[in-house]
Amino acid sequence: MKRMSIKFDFGGCEITATSCKPDKLDALNHLLDTLRDAEHWQDASEGDVSPKQLTVDLDQAATESSLLVPSALDQLIILLGRAMTKPSNLLWIDAATLICPDGRAVLVAGPSLAGKTTLALSMFLAYRWKVLSEDVTLIDPLSHQIIPFLRPSSLRPGCAELIEAATGRRPSTLLFDRWFFDRRMFLESNFEAKPVWSIKLDALVEGSREPLTINPVSTDHFVRSILPISNTLRFADGVAALSDFLSESSCFKLSGGTVRERMEAVSDLVSNHSR
Repeated sequence: MKRMSIKFDFGGCEITATSCKPDKLDALNHLLDTLRDAEHWQDASEGDVSPKQLTVDLDQAATESSLLVPSALDQLIILLGRAMTKPSNLLWIDAATLICPDGRAVLVAGPSLAGKTTLALSMFLAYRWKVLSEDVTLIDPLSHQIIPFLRPSSLRPGCAELIEAATGRRPSTLLFDRWFFDRRMFLESNFEAKPVWSIKLDALVEGSREPLTINPVSTDHFVRSILPISNTLRFADGVAALSDFLSESSCFKLSGGTVRERMEAVSDLVSNHSR
């Protein structure tokens, strides 16, 4: 199969990417364009540790390079990761924000391994819901607008298979065997409305077959439950700002269930609980 290459300039580094698959090159191109356009992201060229030139084989498997001499692929991942750090001037929550077909927002908060990314990608692939963020929700503490956070989805081993089993569709173009990025799933403008539904996911226990439960909780309870997975307490009026942001939201706690059951629960919630 013919190998193709394309050059990018990102963060002061000239990147030559090669692959036998044009869709991988397109995905990386779209990703870099998005990171360049995102004003709230940290400039990847900060500091003097970034390489000036990289040639990267996108078809290369996970590397086993020395920590002292990282491979070109490792260096590119580090470079991109530096550009995707959480900005310090915005309120953030470890949460996905989804936009259902009628334009209302659903906040899905939860700790690492709770399944936020899996649920967000599944709702996009199965129902074509839009995504403002799939893992970290950014909020302007003054205007309370949700700021789009377009970054690639990091899929842990087995995640793509779970999504395929739940939706019948497998995430395509996994960059570096770990990242999925499809710009079409994102809503790229600031979202002025507050979330109508807010859901706190409990962490999934590997191998557990716990049945799905979803129960309403008060706004105060919800705010307290997500403080450990946000930077709210770093702002003098952070708790008040977060409470105001959630003031129009019906709040729920969801635990257990399969990916498919969670998708159906969120869809039913939106269908059955109009405000």
